[in-house]
Amino acid sequence: MSEDTPLRRKNGQFGGKVLKASHQNITKSAVIVNEMSSPSETLLPSHENESNLAWRDGRRVVELGLLADQLKACKNCYAPLFLHNCLKEQRYGLGSILYIPCDSCPYTNLINTGKRHRSDTSKKGMLIWDVNTKCSMAYLDAGMGPHQTVKFLAGINIPPIAVKNLKIREREIGKTIEKCAEMSCQKALQEEIDLSRDEDDHSNGPSITVSFDGARQKRGSGRSYSSLTGHATMIGEKTGKCVSHGTKSADCRKCMYVDEKGDGNYDCRKNHSGSAKSMESNLAVEMVQELQCKGCKVSCIIMDDDTTTLARLKQSINSDIVKRSDRNHQRKNIVSDLYHLHEKHKGKLSTSTISYLTKDLDYAIAQNKSRAEQLSQNIKSIIPHSFGDHSTCDLSWCNYHKDPDNYKHKSLPYGKDLNGQEMFADLSKLFNTYAKNSDKLANSGSSQGNESLNQIISSKAPKAKHFGSSESLPFRVCVGVIQKNEGRSYIPQEYEAHKLSPGKFTLMHTAKLDKKRKHDKVNASTREAKRKRLVKKGKFNLNLKAKEIREGVTYASSISAPAKLSENDDDISHIPDPEPEVTEDPVSLKDEIFVYFDLETTGFGTDCDIIQIAAAYDNQNFNRYMVPVQRISPSASKVTGFSKSGLILYKNGEIMQTDEESEIFKQFISWLPKKSILIGHNSKIFDSRILTKALQNNNIMKDFEMKCGGFIDTLSLTKEILPDRKTNKQPYNQESLVKDIVGINYDAHNAIGDVQSLQQLIKTLKVSPRILEKHSFSVQYTVSMIIKLQQTKSRLDTFSNMPSTVCSKSMLNKIARSGLRLNHLILAGNRGGVDGVRKLLTEQFDGKPRVTKDQKILDSISKHIMSLKTSKILFETYIFVIVIHV
Repeated sequence: MSEDTPLRRKNGQFGGKVLKASHQNITKSAVIVNEMSSPSETLLPSHENESNLAWRDGRRVVELGLLADQLKACKNCYAPLFLHNCLKEQRYGLGSILYIPCDSCPYTNLINTGKRHRSDTSKKGMLIWDVNTKCSMAYLDAGMGPHQTVKFLAGINIPPIAVKNLKIREREIGKTIEKCAEMSCQKALQEEIDLSRDEDDHSNGPSITVSFDGARQKRGSGRSYSSLTGHATMIGEKTGKCVSHGTKSADCRKCMYVDEKGDGNYDCRKNHSGSAKSMESNLAVEMVQELQCKGCKVSCIIMDDDTTTLARLKQSINSDIVKRSDRNHQRKNIVSDLYHLHEKHKGKLSTSTISYLTKDLDYAIAQNKSRAEQLSQNIKSIIPHSFGDHSTCDLSWCNYHKDPDNYKHKSLPYGKDLNGQEMFADLSKLFNTYAKNSDKLANSGSSQGNESLNQIISSKAPKAKHFGSSESLPFRVCVGVIQKNEGRSYIPQEYEAHKLSPGKFTLMHTAKLDKKRKHDKVNASTREAKRKRLVKKGKFNLNLKAKEIREGVTYASSISAPAKLSENDDDISHIPDPEPEVTEDPVSLKDEIFVYFDLETTGFGTDCDIIQIAAAYDNQNFNRYMVPVQRISPSASKVTGFSKSGLILYKNGEIMQTDEESEIFKQFISWLPKKSILIGHNSKIFDSRILTKALQNNNIMKDFEMKCGGFIDTLSLTKEILPDRKTNKQPYNQESLVKDIVGINYDAHNAIGDVQSLQQLIKTLKVSPRILEKHSFSVQYTVSMIIKLQQTKSRLDTFSNMPSTVCSKSMLNKIARSGLRLNHLILAGNRGGVDGVRKLLTEQFDGKPRVTKDQKILDSISKHIMSLKTSKILFETYIFVIVIHV
């Protein structure tokens, strides 16, 4: 061979460049290596724009065991090979051939990064990389398309395979998928026939009962269906497995391409020229005919009432075929009928009542399968039973006759009978209609298995993607069918059928998924799991309804039209979310200095003014007097001895030396040591709030916070460490505590005397730092509580005209603390009637009802609100009151 050999191009021609003699063996090695190292499949090598990529760039999918085996020895001299010597990489999708020269001889070895196989359709030609075929199978199972797969690979820095090459591999594995789906359906059909032999008449050949349902890949509006593709499935009643399936497509991308470019050889799947609505019935006829060709007759079909499928089946195939309605669709229709009445009887026919009636009907149908006459009687008894007439009730399900005096409905509101002659007449008429159709209800079936299979197929062929213009949709439907029949282990089975290794990790993962599926299925059928689902659903629905009541109309057809906006001004008003209570935050006590303090005020409420402020720590005392703006109440004057005349303050008739309020507070803050904690008796709900308000009014709150870290309330503290006083009915006021524990009498209601005696009391009790910290609270907590109380008072004023017979003052205070005003309750009544008011008050927040769940209180408030909501003038009056308060 000459020293320099011309380099051959891919088309067979020789190029101008030459291959140096040192690398001549690359061409030779490509010929003499074994089949594992032979040239690759029909996939094109790496893209032209990727020619500059080195083998070190990015990540690769590599079979490590195979790579290690090939690197053991050079094929020429058997010396070990080293990956870092790689000259170049030739990529074929996700597979690659590495060109690695030997250090001991001039031979260049071709090393494969993965296994390859030969297609069933060709005995000659190039081998196909396993990883590319498995990639196509994987994206079919995951519900991805080739474009999404390429994006995914590029996102994790793996050189992606071309979309065209992925489609080639999809068609390769797709043929095997369709064969396996057909075999799985045939196996399921034989199982169904075997299980049906004892029940059905097989004199004219085997017959089975199947459930049937179809679906389209594009959602319809209910009036118009324009989907180009659809599929349908038949599931055996006994096995719950798919015995037949089919697809319809009115589109083919290749056909459109051929019309433009000319003739072509391709697998066209276009098999429908009618409307989208006719796909389901056409598929039913074809599938029943296919089963008959296999020697099996369909004697009964379970399906919904949405199509004319039964009429077409009787006309085209078998006039004796029987149809059983799907109970789930029947239930939806019943609920829909009841909600139509809900609009008419909005105040009385609540959602909870509808749930109760639906549940009663469900129980009646479940307990009277194949007993139409008994079911008819039970259905006719449901409405009288709900309204308190138990004369026609069956003793097997009605407990009234066991204890008439104490009987209560378990699920009706308040446990009381329904009332209202008009509502009774409408409900009786509706349920009598159901009673006439008892034969249909008693013999209903279920197509839930078909709905489940449709859900699986929709995960393989998402409605947001159009796979129906090629073979991809039938492949994906087949994947869903096999998964339904065989479980997740169908993937390794597909690989074995295609003569590929099933893969250890694939086997482990699919086995894990199948095990979880079986466990979840068994667990979901237990009574505890069903009860848990109902409770969870009930809580969700309860809060969902409350949220809708609070938000008003946020979404509806043409809601933003000018005509409707003027009609529903109130519906866009937002009722506030449940307002949380102010959380207590204890102060961490380390090097803080305890300062005892007390105030004397003009009254006993939190809106009064300060007259005297006193404090003490160690041997330091602070005591100042100020002239209040408010008058001193007679009761406070009697207790403290303070009185005033103009700008002169008296105590027990003696003139006291006073100063400006702002100056006194500045002196107090200046006197306070750093890291101080103020300790007072009943300071949590009185002294701390009055002091904080006064500091805020004088705009020196920030200076105070720099010195003081929080407060400690000795009233709650002594209640915890001295529980016997409560047992012995001894008071917890400071004067009594000091007298009983310290053993002294002092000048009570004189701030400086209170401070000094409190200091002695805490020293005598020897309270641990842990207890002190437990009863501490921050300055910010006091600020937040003041704001909360002000807002609560503002809301509470809106209920000033509410009669005391409706609810107590404490309950009104609770309503106001939750963030509600009277106009909010009226809005809830306008939006949801009595049920709307109840939902708002019982909305779950932090595991508790927003206000209360007491039925009597809820009944009283909701009735009162419903009596108010009819007057728009009254509503506007309350709005005016709110504006004034704000």
